[in-house]
Parts: sequence; structure tokens; C-alpha cells
Amino acid sequence: MKQFELSIQEAGYKASSNLFRIKWHDAISWDLLEQIISFNIEDKRVVTSFWR
Repeated sequence: MKQFELSIQEAGYKASSNLFRIKWHDAISWDLLEQIISFNIEDKRVVTSFWR
């Protein structure tokens, strides 16, 4: 999540060390979600266990 910290803040979301919150009334940044999901898919491509 560290690499997305600035983007999460710019989107107006609250974040902690391993997650961020989108409130019910907040606009959803679909581009940011796509970047985070793509990063995680690529990052875990060679991981054989559940946790990194």
C-alpha cells in the first residue's frame, strides 16, 4: 500500500498500513482500484502461499 499512499490521499480516502477505506458517499476512483489490483496480481504471481 505504501506505493499508492499519495494516490489514496489524493482520492480523499483514509488509509492505514494495510488498507484504505472508501465511504459509502465517496466517489470511487476506478482507475486507482485497477492499479492496486493489477499491482497485487503481479506481485503475487510467484507466491505459492496465501500471505506474501
